[in-house]
Amino acid sequence: MAFENLVYNTAIADGMPSALALLIVAQSKHESDNYTSSVFLSCNNAFGYNAVSSSCANHSTYQNYPSIIESTHEITAWIKRRLAEGNFPALNSITTPEQYATLLNENGYYTDSIYNYAAGLERWFSDNISTIAGVSLLGIAIGLGVFYFLFRKELHIYS
Repeated sequence: MAFENLVYNTAIADGMPSALALLIVAQSKHESDNYTSSVFLSCNNAFGYNAVSSSCANHSTYQNYPSIIESTHEITAWIKRRLAEGNFPALNSITTPEQYATLLNENGYYTDSIYNYAAGLERWFSDNISTIAGVSLLGIAIGLGVFYFLFRKELHIYS
């Protein structure tokens, strides 16, 4: 399964709404340079987390994760903590890269400018909609096509 799908499915399983899950995928792609950074490849660290409990051998300042799924659990837990603290709005209201970048910045997640971080998220967010959501839409379209074919065939039999 592609990294994007692992992040998306994990975020959804962790209770993130679909739009926020797509933003989390964009964030992982931005932070890991589309899953090609040495920190990601060595540490399964898709979100640039600094080491707290288990540092990565090749990158001692970064947290090491057993998998990208565990890395995703870390960011969704961080979001839930911000929500519980009252620092995030209702999760289903977070729908744009600019809004998400602002919330991350206001909560000390990164030090870059909001403009630059939002632009990085936007770059990947648009791609996510067409790849992740596009696959889902394709499945729905195929299902509807099959339903139409069967329904039409059913009508043909009885007419």
